Amino acid sequence: MLSQEASCNSVVVAGLLWLFVLFIYIASPVSQVSDSKYMLLASEHFLAHGNFELDQHFPPFVDDTGYPSMRPERGLPRHVVRIKGHLYYKYPLGSVVLTAPLMPVAWRLGAPRAIEPDGRYNRRSDHVAQRPLASFVTSIAVLLVFALATLCLPLPQSFLLALCAALGTQLWSTASRGLWSHTWLVVLLGVVGWHVLRHEIRGTPLRPVLLATVLSACFFVRPTSAYLILAFTLYVWIRSRRDGLVLSLTGAVWTSAFVAFSLSHFGTFMPPYYLKVEELRAINLIIGIPGQWLSPSRGLLVFVPLVGWLGWLGFRVRTTVAPRALVLSMLAGIVAYSLSMGAFESWWGGYSYGPRFQTDLVPVFALLAVIFVHAAGQRRDRSVARPLRRAECIAMLVAAGIGVVLNGAGAWSEAGQDWNKYPQSLHDQPARAFDIAHSQFMVALFPSLLEREAPLPHDPSVQD
Repeated sequence: MLSQEASCNSVVVAGLLWLFVLFIYIASPVSQVSDSKYMLLASEHFLAHGNFELDQHFPPFVDDTGYPSMRPERGLPRHVVRIKGHLYYKYPLGSVVLTAPLMPVAWRLGAPRAIEPDGRYNRRSDHVAQRPLASFVTSIAVLLVFALATLCLPLPQSFLLALCAALGTQLWSTASRGLWSHTWLVVLLGVVGWHVLRHEIRGTPLRPVLLATVLSACFFVRPTSAYLILAFTLYVWIRSRRDGLVLSLTGAVWTSAFVAFSLSHFGTFMPPYYLKVEELRAINLIIGIPGQWLSPSRGLLVFVPLVGWLGWLGFRVRTTVAPRALVLSMLAGIVAYSLSMGAFESWWGGYSYGPRFQTDLVPVFALLAVIFVHAAGQRRDRSVARPLRRAECIAMLVAAGIGVVLNGAGAWSEAGQDWNKYPQSLHDQPARAFDIAHSQFMVALFPSLLEREAPLPHDPSVQD
């Protein structure tokens, strides 16, 4: 009876949490429709025709009045590529497929269609529909964090942890602002995290076929998720060689299907967007690693100081934490992912707000947070004095508060977005990322700091 009551309470709290977070996300005025332009066009076309060839929506003499981000020399926007005589959306197609089922619901709620009756692109659809759609998808990721936490934490702690993830991280300032590839990825990784922790806490069987399918979807949505996919794969192999083998074979089947699709459509074993390894250089790590973690405009520890608090808590409970295999695998995935993003030529994330590239790590940090908080609660070490525990709680609240303020600024302040227009060359971004006085969060909080002179016409080439 008590278990049924607790379950009922969890459902009620989850519902209230979802409504509150969804309201905050939708009410936040800033949209980040950059790389995701034309994605709703591709989704609507896929829903109607079952393919990804967008030729019919780009008639001759297309110009910037109806088709944003045009490249005059190509006669096409940067989001679209011509390959083997057909036009395709440039960015990963996984988000296109996952978004397609939401389109009819969005239309019923008043969102404009991305395709006009004459087949042309309706650019208004991006600015009207993307933010609500992204807000809805990201709110599902928050629910998954809450479900993850309730596996081993009390209801109040689970609610607080999910709320911190919702408002104190890039879920608010990036994932919910537009349909970035991060937006669907945080949901998929949330599903994976919930599944493996449920196995550890409640002993439910690992379902390697299902797990491999969701992990494969992560790769179809965002190629850099490969490092986190490998981390979860390593964990499954450590737990069970049989499950690891089944997961790897299933993943190989999905990969083979993806390669066959790419060869037939693009003539390469992976879509062109996936073949950007030439932009990875070890020399970039010198500035990329401190930039990603400490930069006042792109640093993860600056915008999400809860990560630093989490690192301390993990260090304190390191001798008693369980499950160790899962924790070590996730830490290895974080290191590999950070090195990869730090070696990327455009490690700062382009025309965005805060540590956009590290948005993918939010579900992984949420998983570790649940494990570490649970371990701290189970610890019976009298050497952990009450003042230390009190100091940890105060530090956590302060870190959470800073995260909410800075990520909230990214979702509410247009000045934070306008910061990306200065300087006029993206080549100046690395040095600018370490400017404290005119950092992005300072400009977002105090718009008067933004330079008053109008920038030159600027079409940012965002590297995703």
